[in-house]
Amino acid sequence: MGVTSIIRELCIEPKHYESMLHFFRSNSWSIETLRDKWISIVKKVGLAYKVYGQYLMIGDGGKESKEGRKMPGVKKLCQESENSSKGTYIHGHMFGAIGILLGTPKKFFCGLLSMRLHDGNEIIAEWEEDELAKESHVVRLVREACGIAAKLGEKCRIALDRYYLTL
Repeated sequence: MGVTSIIRELCIEPKHYESMLHFFRSNSWSIETLRDKWISIVKKVGLAYKVYGQYLMIGDGGKESKEGRKMPGVKKLCQESENSSKGTYIHGHMFGAIGILLGTPKKFFCGLLSMRLHDGNEIIAEWEEDELAKESHVVRLVREACGIAAKLGEKCRIALDRYYLTL
């Protein structure tokens, strides 16, 4: 369904379906290689803003409700929103994202560096024998930020939502 959605959204001719499957299953590229290349491009362009001589990374998480409960990574999540119209629990994915502050003092924006599924993928990680499978989503987000800082090769600061201090 994922490849079908991409073909439909990008108006690609259906005859290219098999080629798209081969692309996504290929061993010639990895998500980590693409992410590392993107981080090097962001650093090279020079738009990253520094605070006291250090890059400022911004981290946050989000929950995306999903209708399909048999999808990989979908689990029952507590909805902490203060909005009374939202249910207490949802079934969905929990993502963690790390960005970097870009721009000038007149106009800032956050450039996304990494976004990963941070909760609900423990079973998949156990299949791959990942020793970090039992970490909380908070630890995963901070670990991701540390990895990005190492790729940038400089000291960085990270700003997180207050939610991460209460866990």
